[in-house]
Amino acid sequence: MVKRIQQTARRWFEAIVEERVNDLVKTWACNCMTPEEHDAVLALAARLPEALSVALANTALSTTRTDESDGNCNRIRCDGPSETTCLALNDPAIWREILATNGENVRRMLAALEGRTRSLDPTVSEQQIEQIQELFEPSLVSKTA
Repeated sequence: MVKRIQQTARRWFEAIVEERVNDLVKTWACNCMTPEEHDAVLALAARLPEALSVALANTALSTTRTDESDGNCNRIRCDGPSETTCLALNDPAIWREILATNGENVRRMLAALEGRTRSLDPTVSEQQIEQIQELFEPSLVSKTA
């Protein structure tokens, strides 16, 4: 008898939890995504910034004392380097699994970024002021949207 009551209570509880979760999903208008969509979004929103953080941190660490920028970064008060490289503090072992399961999406995001950074180089080196502004404006719009 006790076992039957426990089973009935469990089914009742599970039904209530399922109903509440469904209500929350409907209330929040949750748009579920496929695992593939999730991986693609995560590659852009999380993995690319992490990879860039590691690259920036490694670049800073490999700079020699003869480089003009080395040693002087600590004398300038700005949060950019510490904010940008903090993601590099994540456990590097996790990257084996990330790249094994989502490597293609991460690679596509890195390739897209490479194209964008390549477009910056001639613009900056030739001091094309108007083009520089045009390159930076889309990111400003996305921040305010």
